[in-house]
Amino acid sequence: MFSIVKISEEFVLSILICFYVAFFSVVSFLKFDSFSYRDYDLAFFDQIVWNILHGSLFSSILGIVFLGNHVQLIWFLVAPLYWVFSHPMTLLFLQSFALGLAACPLYFLAKKTLGPRWGVLIGAIYLTYPAVAYLNLFEFHPAAFLPLFLFSTIYYFHTQRYWSFLLFLLLAVSCQENIALAALGMGFYAFCRRRSFRWVVLPIVFAVVYLWFCLRVVIPNFNEDTSQFLALYKHLGNTPSEVILNFFKQPVSVFRFMLSEPRLFYLISLFGPLAFIPLLSPLPLLAALPLFAQHLLSSRASQFMIQYHYTAELIPFIFVSFVFGIKTMLKVKLLYRYRGVLVTAILVCFLAFSYFLGPLFT
Repeated sequence: MFSIVKISEEFVLSILICFYVAFFSVVSFLKFDSFSYRDYDLAFFDQIVWNILHGSLFSSILGIVFLGNHVQLIWFLVAPLYWVFSHPMTLLFLQSFALGLAACPLYFLAKKTLGPRWGVLIGAIYLTYPAVAYLNLFEFHPAAFLPLFLFSTIYYFHTQRYWSFLLFLLLAVSCQENIALAALGMGFYAFCRRRSFRWVVLPIVFAVVYLWFCLRVVIPNFNEDTSQFLALYKHLGNTPSEVILNFFKQPVSVFRFMLSEPRLFYLISLFGPLAFIPLLSPLPLLAALPLFAQHLLSSRASQFMIQYHYTAELIPFIFVSFVFGIKTMLKVKLLYRYRGVLVTAILVCFLAFSYFLGPLFT
């Protein structure tokens, strides 16, 4: 007689993550070996972490201290790992590893909300999501750590583990100064979820103070007029206050700009593979609204294209809305009864959008 071995959902997810990390690491190594990285981002970040290990914060590529470009404190945590094997391929592996490992907190959140089988399905969809694949294949960026940190932040929020929540929120913010907007959003999210004072106020206060300190003190002190990020929003004003004021003074014009054809296609590319289900649970998306606005109001085309790394900060909020959107759908008795049909429809939609939009079929 043959015994049937029951395979746990966690084991299946572990196999999927290992395959993801191995596959994208190999592809990244082959790209590096064939000189197929044609931008300067990988070289720029490799030099930063190498210089940190040798006592310098200067970037000869930009001609300034790297903190004048973006406040990316995560490099001081990456540097000891890079010291073990000082090579650009270390960064490429860390990128694939972090993006693959991010499926774990997403799985645990989905398992808690929907059950383990849904957790594996959603984890698998994340690992083959077009924007994640593009993020992994486009050079190297510290933004690659954001799905892991933000998924963990949101998971610990929903399991009410406050100090773990704060730890991963701080790790996320360390990737880049604008992620303080995510901390601001989490304070709003906590308020809407009727959490206690400390869940709401500390993230909001920290976000405002940290963002002000980075934009008014750190970056201006080291920038030397090398990077002019405000120029991306000059159609709204010449100063940050003008940009914010015009956003509220001319809402019709602003929203028309945000929903122009290329930006609308960007939103379809993000939500289409998930059958637009995240829109059924908009609260996490509202928490990320400042980040969405930053992308959709920019004049730089790469910020509203899934082929670049900028989607990294949006992906966690989209997938959390996806999880709770499915929960909303399953409250309908007919959909709950025919869950298999629902799963099939989600997979068909995902594969169709992935075929036309993703890099894995090209």
